[in-house]
Amino acid sequence: MRGTLRAVAIAPLVVSLLLAPAARARDQGGNPCVANDSAAGWTFIGLTNPPNADVFMVPTIWSGVITRWKVPVAAAMAPLAQQLVIFEQVHPEGETQYRKVGESAMETVVPGSNEFAARIPLDGEKHHYLGLRGPLETLFCDEQELAVSGALGEDIPLGEARSVESMGGMGTPVSAIAEPDRDGDGYGDETQDRCERSAATQGECPTVTPSATAKVRPGAILVSVSTDSEGMVKVAGQASWKLPPKRRMKGRSQASKRVGRRFVVRLKATEERVVAPGATGAFMVPLPKSVKRRLSSMSPSRSLKARITATASDLAYRERSATLIVKLRGRKRVASNQ
Repeated sequence: MRGTLRAVAIAPLVVSLLLAPAARARDQGGNPCVANDSAAGWTFIGLTNPPNADVFMVPTIWSGVITRWKVPVAAAMAPLAQQLVIFEQVHPEGETQYRKVGESAMETVVPGSNEFAARIPLDGEKHHYLGLRGPLETLFCDEQELAVSGALGEDIPLGEARSVESMGGMGTPVSAIAEPDRDGDGYGDETQDRCERSAATQGECPTVTPSATAKVRPGAILVSVSTDSEGMVKVAGQASWKLPPKRRMKGRSQASKRVGRRFVVRLKATEERVVAPGATGAFMVPLPKSVKRRLSSMSPSRSLKARITATASDLAYRERSATLIVKLRGRKRVASNQ
């Protein structure tokens, strides 16, 4: 060790001043100070940053998946192997300790800017503290006023917790970028996961192709829809018939309109929902009163045509449709001869 580690007492660590970041596309935290010293046999954990730093950054990462980490190093420093380590604060029996919950691969840092790719999923929304360790020596920022780091004289296994010694005037020179992980697959949505709505794949979201059949039920059309991959399905359509030139449209609703000499009635399923691959979703399309009245005035030998479309939206919000023509037979009762 070339620098001098200065221990300080910190009352229930200034962590209470740290607030969860507002919702955003990515989270960034750590200490952007430039490493100017190193010490052998230590793990350093960044606890607080100086509030008056030229580039202020919150010392912790809140949630997501860490996809990049950075270590700036002064020109006079020699190359060193370093590893990003992640901790969370725990309180067994009222004692403040730090539990190791993640780590990167070991990387060689050199004078100047160093940036490395990673994939470290963070568990839950909480403060995750960034640390550094090296197999020989660990970098730190000496004489960074108002910065505080925790010092741990060993490398502990993942999942274990230890008490740390608080060092005043010392910065831990590591920062990281965490991306959201909306589908919980352990990959960052911005750079590592091309289908952020499905944990089943990190490649391109599969397209979805629907197929549909229909059966006429009393007062409704039952549409059965199947898909070749997961998709949000909605079913809608219309029925229409010709009107005499001067006929008034009685009982017209917002779902109906006159188009030229045709009376057009919109049809829509009572719900939209996800249909899984290999499964079949049943969608009930009620017949409006205007359609029922029209069918009641028609003999069973005549029919209306209803055009029904099942539209499936895939995980990338792309849509594909299947269209059916459904015959609705007349329901006029024929008087029997006595």
